[in-house]
Amino acid sequence: MRLVLLLLFAGLTASNLHAQQQNLIKAYKSPKDTNILDPEGVKHIVLSDDEDLESIDQFLNVTHVQVKGEILDNVASQSQVCLMGEVRFLDLSNNDLSELPTGFSCVNKLTTIVLNQNRIEDIPAILDFERLDEIYLNSNKLSQVPKSIAKKTSLKKLYLDNNDIEKLNSLSKHQLTNLSVANNRILQLPKNFESIQTLKFLDISGNGVADLSSFYVSMMDLEELNLSENEFTEIPEDIFALRNLKALDLSKNKIE
Repeated sequence: MRLVLLLLFAGLTASNLHAQQQNLIKAYKSPKDTNILDPEGVKHIVLSDDEDLESIDQFLNVTHVQVKGEILDNVASQSQVCLMGEVRFLDLSNNDLSELPTGFSCVNKLTTIVLNQNRIEDIPAILDFERLDEIYLNSNKLSQVPKSIAKKTSLKKLYLDNNDIEKLNSLSKHQLTNLSVANNRILQLPKNFESIQTLKFLDISGNGVADLSSFYVSMMDLEELNLSENEFTEIPEDIFALRNLKALDLSKNKIE
């Protein structure tokens, strides 16, 4: 087994994600852009004002939509959003949302939703999207894993960084490959956590965890594990049994 200790794991990961996001942003087009010659060929659009909304019915093959600012309520209330039947990716970040607008429930092919940097405490409307398998809820007001997410056992990737979550109950029946709960208030992982045997990426950095209780022994598919900025005093003894582990971060703990 090849194991790389990445002391800057979190920073590198954040950098990679930022680069991906920047590339994605460059791909987005405004519907009012007069340089667009083939609206049906556009896959990524950003909606930021009423003029964008007026032209939305020309972009029927869009797969990625980003909505910004005060236009959000208008988008959710307009029937045009239902015409975008091919949308798989919806980004509603930085919109001061306390809940998900119900008007988007008609986007029935949605697989990924990004709701970072809002004011969400609960999100029951998630259950409206049958195909959803990737959720980003970083930097919100969550004090627990929402019950709707607990019921959404088809999820593959779940990101809940920078919230106020204390417990990770109700995820044992999921088939997650990626789980990130960095910078919350988690002190220990539930006993049934080991039942999530499909995990490849796990980030629990920036919490108060001191003992893993060998939960990860059954997670033989795990490739990246970030345990930095916790309360570990020694390297968990069974960590090297993870034959597929490629990246481990134990920096900023109390290991001597």
